[in-house]
Parts: sequence; C-alpha cells; structure tokens
Amino acid sequence: MSMRVEVYGCKDCKGALGMESGAITDLQLRASSEYNSRHSVLSGRLNVEYQEGAWCAGTHVDNQWLQVDLLSRHRITGVATQGRTGRHRQWVTKYRLQYGDNGMNFQYYMEHGKTTHKDTVVAHDLNPPIRARYIRFRPKTHHGHMSMRAEVYGCKVDLILIHTVTYIATQGSLKKYSWVTSYYLEYSGDGRQWNEYKEADGSR
Repeated sequence: MSMRVEVYGCKDCKGALGMESGAITDLQLRASSEYNSRHSVLSGRLNVEYQEGAWCAGTHVDNQWLQVDLLSRHRITGVATQGRTGRHRQWVTKYRLQYGDNGMNFQYYMEHGKTTHKDTVVAHDLNPPIRARYIRFRPKTHHGHMSMRAEVYGCKVDLILIHTVTYIATQGSLKKYSWVTSYYLEYSGDGRQWNEYKEADGSR
C-alpha cells in the first residue's frame, strides 16, 4: 500500500518567511565560516544593511554555506539573493540550494541560482517547491568575495487555519510497482472529529 499526496486550495504560499523582517531570528541562522564577527551570518538578510552589509565567507573553498532553520517543515516556493551593500563590489554569481529536515542530511535542489549585482535582488521560483525545515545556500562562484544576503519564501506545511480545499492529487510509489487504487477522504476543523467527504450526488 503505497501513496504520495498533495493538497490544493486557496492559500497563497509565496510570502517572505522572515529573513528581511526579522521573523526568522538570529538563532535560526548559521554559516560554515565568517570573514570576522562584523561579516557574520546575521548580516545575511535581504535588504538589511547591518554591520558590513552581508554575510561574507571566511574562505573561498567550495564547501561554504549559509543556513536557515525554519524550526518546522515548510513548503518553500522561492528564494531571493543579493550581494554586499555599500562600496564593496562583492556578490555570489552562482549558488546551489540544499534542503533537509534534520540539519545533518541534505540533498541538492535540481537548479542553480544566481546573483547579478551587489544590491540587485534576484528572485528564483522553485518549481517544484521544496518541503523541508532547513535551507542552505551553497555559493559556487563569486565576484570580489563570497558575500550574500538572502530571503526564503513559502508557508508552513500544516494548514493551521481553515482553508477551502479545491482538489487533491495522489500518486503511487516512486521505486516500487505499487499504488492505492481507491481511498476515502476525511476532513476536520479540529483534528479530533472527522467527517467523510462525499461528492455532490452523495457518492464517495
């Protein structure tokens, strides 16, 4: 019995998750290295001019990263990046995204992102979206210095508020020749009392 599921509805899932606004706290940010304390990951927030104007890696070796911990699993629909503000012409010209749920095991997203100028915000829609707690920006190439500011867009995976669900999609196992041929659909507003969904004609 194998199944994969998606739920579709009216909730927009493209809001900024809080790098710029501060809703993502300093404790949720980590980096592989920092040039010094004034070039820390705390400066890696989109459009924020703090300390030296960006997170600046302490080295240019290939395994550098800026990590955002969203504290719970989210549906990530986009990211945005920009370079270092001020007189320094420094930005990441190409990066890759990694994502994971436990902070230790990460996998790469299939596409590359890029930044084109130190202050220009470059947004990148993720299609398909990512479902994860942790997001890592992994710079690959840079101009001047490996310097970056970033934002993450999406929404929490659980619906939290009552939504109008318009349709659902299901799929069988990716690796095994197995799938669910029929199922019942139930819904609830409180997670305790559940109602069975029926079509307008009364059929299941």
